[in-house]
Amino acid sequence: KGEKEQSEAINPPLTFQLKNIDPDHGFFKERGILPATIEHFGLGYCSKGMMKDRIVIPIHDHQGQLVAYCGRAVNDDQVEKEGKYKLPPNFVKSEVVYNLHHQKDPDRLILVESFLSVFQLHQNDVENMVALMGSSMSEQQEELIVNTLGINGKVILLFDGDEDGQKCTRDCLIRLSKKLFLKAVDIAPYAKKPHRLDPEAMKKLLS
Repeated sequence: KGEKEQSEAINPPLTFQLKNIDPDHGFFKERGILPATIEHFGLGYCSKGMMKDRIVIPIHDHQGQLVAYCGRAVNDDQVEKEGKYKLPPNFVKSEVVYNLHHQKDPDRLILVESFLSVFQLHQNDVENMVALMGSSMSEQQEELIVNTLGINGKVILLFDGDEDGQKCTRDCLIRLSKKLFLKAVDIAPYAKKPHRLDPEAMKKLLS
């Protein structure tokens, strides 16, 4: 089987799109997510179905096919009771690097942990940011990143400032440095997470 066939067998393209999702939910304003960002990433609040009462985030594979929706909790009470993120039971997260299909520079990626970090970087006019959707990199994600960039590829690691983020940075440095040029950014002196960096700090760290 070819790469496309294998990918589709694991995470087949969805045969539907969620309709009537609300782009004006208070969560977006609270998190500073702008209308243009909401539109660009296809975000919205879902009021029914499996993702009821959550912000839905469309997930595409590296070829741009819609393969899943992730539901993000909108408040702390929901996080405690049901978990921050909800994914379809058959979706294999380790097979996808979020936002890879939007990559514009064939030689450079900025690697973050979360969806929110991707959104914030986008709002600061940063391009080529992709997310692991967690604090660890699977073998399949590693392969996707290496194959996308090729031998002259450069990756900036911009993970959270906590222990999990630092562990992920060390792991990615060991595994990716054999194949790509890497720069690890320590955000801890500035903020706990990339999406909480102010624009000036972000610009300084990524320069």
